[in-house]
Amino acid sequence: MNHTKSSVAIGAPTATEPPIEPLRPFVSVTCSARGWFAVLMWWNPDLGGFWEPWESHPQSSYTEAEAITIARAWAEAQGVEFL
Repeated sequence: MNHTKSSVAIGAPTATEPPIEPLRPFVSVTCSARGWFAVLMWWNPDLGGFWEPWESHPQSSYTEAEAITIARAWAEAQGVEFL
């Protein structure tokens, strides 16, 4: 097997890292077995740094659009950006 090592500059957007600067918490939406829901993300500086869910909204939705509406309101209430 050929294992290659890659590196990404901290703060540079990747498939799992949205382009926000500085690395401030934000609200987004995700889907799992419980359906679509809003999640508050924060930058964990451990192990070189990575985005980590801090808290999820208790309400789940059947559609992404419904979850986005909830996420936008939650982001505003938290005083953070919705991405």
